[in-house]
Amino acid sequence: MSLKYVRTYNARSKVLARERDRAMQREKEEEMWRDIVAQRQKRKQDAKQRREERKKERKRELQEGRSRGGLPSGRSGAKSWRLYWDCGDRTQIDYNALSDV
Repeated sequence: MSLKYVRTYNARSKVLARERDRAMQREKEEEMWRDIVAQRQKRKQDAKQRREERKKERKRELQEGRSRGGLPSGRSGAKSWRLYWDCGDRTQIDYNALSDV
């Protein structure tokens, strides 16, 4: 084996090794990104499912007549807000009596 052949062989093997390392690194990165995308999609799907479940739960509560609390509906202003807190439950508020308060 001549020295020239050994040099070219070593150089060629280094180039091939470098290309192989780059290919492996690229494959790792692609796999990592696939995992990240899959996690994002799963989180998105889970959030969508939770929203649907909450929506169904709210609908069922409304049908059963239970209110969730929170702000009273409508533009009745601060008087109704005070009444709401005094009563403790939205269903007990008489909005027709607000003009008398």
